[in-house]
Amino acid sequence: MSKSKKIPPNLFLEGIRNKDSLIIRSVMKACLPMVTNHVLKNKGNKQDAEDLLAEAFMVVFQKAKDPKFSINYAVSTYVFTICKNLWLKQLRRRKFKDNGDLSDIEMAILTDDVLALMEKEERAKLYQEKIKMLDKQSQYILFLFYREKNSFKEIAQIMELKSPGYAKKLKFLAQKKLIKLVKQDPRYEELKS
Repeated sequence: MSKSKKIPPNLFLEGIRNKDSLIIRSVMKACLPMVTNHVLKNKGNKQDAEDLLAEAFMVVFQKAKDPKFSINYAVSTYVFTICKNLWLKQLRRRKFKDNGDLSDIEMAILTDDVLALMEKEERAKLYQEKIKMLDKQSQYILFLFYREKNSFKEIAQIMELKSPGYAKKLKFLAQKKLIKLVKQDPRYEELKS
C-alpha cells in the first residue's frame, strides 16, 4: 500500500487524466491486495477483486474528466472506498437474483428510509404552507437567507435596509413568526420527532 500512499492525489489525478500507465499500474498494484482481501472476506474470489478494481478505475476515469474534481485524502483510501461501494452493490444484485426478493433486514431498512423521507417531505410541506402565511418582507428575507444563502450584508443591500444588523434582526423576527405558526399547527406534534 505504501506505493500508492506516496503518490499525492493531484499527481494521481494528473496521471489518470494523461493516461500515465506507470502511475495507474502502481496504484492498482498497491490497492489490489487490500481489495482482494475485502472481496474474499465478503463472498467473492480473486477474479472478482481484479474486475472490481478495474471497474473502480473506470469510475475514477469518469470523475477525473471534470477539471474541478479533486481527491482530498490518500489515493488508496479513495480507490478502496469506491471498490467497497461497488462490491456492496454487486452483492445486493447477486442476492436479489438468487432470492428474487429482498431480505427482511433490507426491507426494514428500505421501509425506514422511505418513512423518513416521507416525514421529511411532510415537514417541508408544513413549513412551506406556513411561510406563505408570513408577510412578503418576512418571506423574502427568509428566501434570501436560506435559499439564496446571502449574507446579512448582501440582504441589507438587496432589500435596501439601513444595516446588516437590521437585516439580521428582521430575519430573526421572521423566523420566530414562522416557528410560532408551525408550532400552532396540529400536525407539528406528529412531525417533530
